Amino acid sequence: MSTSSSSRPPNPASPLQAVPPAGNPLLASGLPADCFAACPVRPSIVFQQLFANSLDGVVITDKDAVIAEVNPSYERLTGFTRTELLGQKAGIVKSGLTDPEVFRQMWEALQGAGHWTGEVINRRKNGEIWYSFLSIVALRGPGGEVIGYVGMARDVTAMHAASEALSAQLREIRATQKVTIETLARIAEFADPLLEGHLERIQAYSRILAEDLAQRGGWTEMGALVEMVEQSCLLHDLGKAAIPSSILLKPGRLSPEEFALMQKHTVIGGELLGDADDELRAMLQVDESFLSMARDIALYHHERWDGKGYPHGLKGPAIPRAARLVALADVYDALTSRRVYKPPYSHEDARAIVIGAAGSQFDPEVVQAFLRQEQSFINVLKANKLPETG
Repeated sequence: MSTSSSSRPPNPASPLQAVPPAGNPLLASGLPADCFAACPVRPSIVFQQLFANSLDGVVITDKDAVIAEVNPSYERLTGFTRTELLGQKAGIVKSGLTDPEVFRQMWEALQGAGHWTGEVINRRKNGEIWYSFLSIVALRGPGGEVIGYVGMARDVTAMHAASEALSAQLREIRATQKVTIETLARIAEFADPLLEGHLERIQAYSRILAEDLAQRGGWTEMGALVEMVEQSCLLHDLGKAAIPSSILLKPGRLSPEEFALMQKHTVIGGELLGDADDELRAMLQVDESFLSMARDIALYHHERWDGKGYPHGLKGPAIPRAARLVALADVYDALTSRRVYKPPYSHEDARAIVIGAAGSQFDPEVVQAFLRQEQSFINVLKANKLPETG
């Protein structure tokens, strides 16, 4: 039950004594003569001046969160008058929409450190919802006991509206990127009809590796890039759209000339994505876009850890990390899938090849991630109903 301020008269000999009206500079600011009469401590003149003129709403309560005083800004924020607020619980402005965990943490902090800052969702007298950025400090008596609280609230509803609009724009951008990437990726898949399902599996394998390595020292930045790796890897073979189908679908071994032409798919894909990336970054005025990683993957996913790969013979750490992940994912899927020139290998045979290529074709750390997540790779393989034996 709420207790009105009139039922709690201040003790004339205690700090709850109201500031005497005579000489009180706040009276000229329009504050009532009994202002601070029910406050748990007698405020200083400086505090009184700040209280009267603050653009933020200020509320003072006793130790039970019963409102003892509010400033004019708090009245404007809440829509309640001072008379309506005094003696009421501070929760009179609650909306019921704030996570209860926020209040639990609030009271835990106030009883401990003695201060809390955070955001709550309030409701005005007219029912309108508003977001409050709130700072609360506990007032303590001579013995250190909590005797009251001072809270300062600022309306950040407009900032929330802007944030929600930005979030909606970002969701739209992500959706657009996803559709664009998947559409471009299908160009390469259509060039080779035997690659059906390849993109989905590459996505799955690349995400598995990225998530594992994000937990390891030296790869922690990958944690923020997992989704970008998952989407960008779809474009790793975009350049194959420019390779003649007679080469892509040739059942036998490629001639040196044919193989040299096949190798150009990395450069073609890199150039296509690089040009698009340059234009997009210039438009957005950013250093990197989602196409930056896609370019690196397309251009470098056939480089080798020992420097004997193509197209530029990059070696070791010089190979972009995303390209190192996709390199293993791509080879594993090629090994376990049917091709015009071979039947699918079993997981066990593919596993042996991957392990044997650690430190030569593949980054040893990526191979270790593959081994840690071996069952996840098997699960993807089984989910796609690919035969594991030839």
